[in-house]
Amino acid sequence: MSVEQQVKEVIAETLSLKPEEIDVSAKLSEAYDLDSTEAVDLRVALEKRFGIKFETSEVAKQSTTQEIIAAVAGKQNGS
Repeated sequence: MSVEQQVKEVIAETLSLKPEEIDVSAKLSEAYDLDSTEAVDLRVALEKRFGIKFETSEVAKQSTTQEIIAAVAGKQNGS
């Protein structure tokens, strides 16, 4: 499964959506009403899924799915 598919799956689980409902270019706070508690839940879920650490700002409410995918891929590649 690709990084994009896995990230979408984690976001969908966190926000009670289906992965195919996730628009990668939409801001999570605007498109899916992501609040601060859900942002923390999402950060923790991503850290568990990928075995990497995020700063709170990396999975902030203003983030898009595409930005999160890029951050995950960068961390997996040691960036």
